[in-house]
Amino acid sequence: MEQWEAMPPTLDVLIIDEAHHLRNTETKAHKACREAAASADAVLALTATPMQMGSRDLFNLLSLLDEEEFGSFPYFEACMLFNRHIVAAEQKIAPPHEVPPMAPAKQKAKIDPDEYYPK
Repeated sequence: MEQWEAMPPTLDVLIIDEAHHLRNTETKAHKACREAAASADAVLALTATPMQMGSRDLFNLLSLLDEEEFGSFPYFEACMLFNRHIVAAEQKIAPPHEVPPMAPAKQKAKIDPDEYYPK
């Protein structure tokens, strides 16, 4: 880490897989990614894990992508509060998302895609 800080390489793109592991800003992994992101022209963070621990976790990940845009947590919270009416309206007009039931892990299921995703 010290060598990186002394002379960070220039990166075109930094791709962070499993980014949800970087929610805690106090971890070495988060700090290392923040250093790498600072020397990258673009940052892409990938995760399929929903943010269930609150807006602070989401803010911490977004600040890795753009520290200038997401530099203040109180401002981020104010923006989320301001947009709550837009989000509520969108939820009223958007079609409900149907999630197909999961097959038990130990059972091999024959799933007919037409049953879950009608045309």
